[in-house]
Amino acid sequence: MSVYNPSIPAATDIPADSQGQIQSNFTKLNTDFQVDHTAFDASSNPGQHKKVTIQNVVGDPNLASPIASIYTKTINSLSELFFQNNTTAADVVQLTGLELQSPDFTNTGTAGGTGNWFDTPWGFRFSFGQADAFSANGTIIFPFGWQTAFVRQATSRGAGNAIGVVDGFTTTTITNDTITLNSPNSIGVNWFFIGTV
Repeated sequence: MSVYNPSIPAATDIPADSQGQIQSNFTKLNTDFQVDHTAFDASSNPGQHKKVTIQNVVGDPNLASPIASIYTKTINSLSELFFQNNTTAADVVQLTGLELQSPDFTNTGTAGGTGNWFDTPWGFRFSFGQADAFSANGTIIFPFGWQTAFVRQATSRGAGNAIGVVDGFTTTTITNDTITLNSPNSIGVNWFFIGTV
């Protein structure tokens, strides 16, 4: 495989003598261009994108606004896509490979509740879970703090874990990492919340 030579032609070179090297450079440019594009000499759509190949970076670019970056990093041995629009870690948004999280949720007065959550690239968090024997006026304590919960939905469950009454709770209140479900008695519960953290 030829290697591109940026020093050809030199000011002192005779073009006829350097012709082979110049041609090699053009061939190399066209070959490398085809990694992501249709070839310069293609009969149709020359130069158009076929795909975008991105080399992983070790750290975030941290370029000051108004410059933004789209790049890839290795997460769990896979290349994932990121976006950053300023110079800090808080400005980084992971766009792909957003996995379902299963941390410990504390359910007061509950025997063995479970919960999951995942984040979206546009900044929302979806959290959902269940408890088989939720206590009256019980609480769900999350492993993170909510800033805002836009959607708050809790559903009581009857025998055999069948879904029962939608909005079976008089109110739901949120204080940072704790959501209180105001129920008159002990019941099974499913919950679903959308918000920001």
